[in-house]
Amino acid sequence: MKKILPLLAMILLIAILGCRGEKTADEFLNESISAKTKEARKDIVDDEMAPAPTSARNISSQTALLSETPLSTRMIIKTAAISIEVDDVDKSYSKAIALTEAAGGYLLSGSNYQEDDYASADITIKVSPKAFSKLITSLEDLGKVTSKSISGQDVTEEYLDLRAELQTQEALRARLFQLLNKSKNVDEAIRVEQELQRVDYNVNRIKGRIKYLEQMVGESTISLSLYSGVRQPTGELLGNILLIIASIFAVLIPLGLITAGIAWLVIRVKRSYKLEKK
Repeated sequence: MKKILPLLAMILLIAILGCRGEKTADEFLNESISAKTKEARKDIVDDEMAPAPTSARNISSQTALLSETPLSTRMIIKTAAISIEVDDVDKSYSKAIALTEAAGGYLLSGSNYQEDDYASADITIKVSPKAFSKLITSLEDLGKVTSKSISGQDVTEEYLDLRAELQTQEALRARLFQLLNKSKNVDEAIRVEQELQRVDYNVNRIKGRIKYLEQMVGESTISLSLYSGVRQPTGELLGNILLIIASIFAVLIPLGLITAGIAWLVIRVKRSYKLEKK
């Protein structure tokens, strides 16, 4: 009996260890399968459902670039508005065009106005930023400058933001094309195509704004107003019209009263004559 008890204890111990080993193997297998499943799901998410790249990195790089951009290379939109009193509007108009062409610019629009002794011309000029100040100085020699304003709008930050956003939208569009090729059914393809349309719209909108800013920065604008003589103010003209109307009424009202009095007198006389006859 004493020999059997240690043998039974040993068999029981071996059985317990065997069960534990078998359980550990099963757990290991389950963990391995779970890990592979999670990895496979992660790959699917990364390849097919990953969101667009965040623009935080682009924003930080854009901010650093903005702070390091020298003033000479910043995106500045230059505009000017000048009013000049001249002796002859037509001659000054032609000379302004000649000065503009000599500076490498061009006439964007122009209009003339003539009324009695007053004449004026409004001109919109486009010129390169390098010739901007020099052309203004040349135009000021046409006559007496009565008003002048020069301004500059810094659009560097907006421009860099647009470039970063465009990069993000183009990366998203490339990812959507990959998703479209991997679509398993029509519904998935339709959803991806709808998202592609939205992203294409954003890309075109951003490109349009970037192009506009580049054009405005590349060409400065000068609004030139030329005039000669003294134009009658609108208030004074209206006063003259009212004076004429008042003069007319001043004549018509007394005539009307006299006519009404005569008519009333005639009617009274006729009535008196009829009464006496009766």
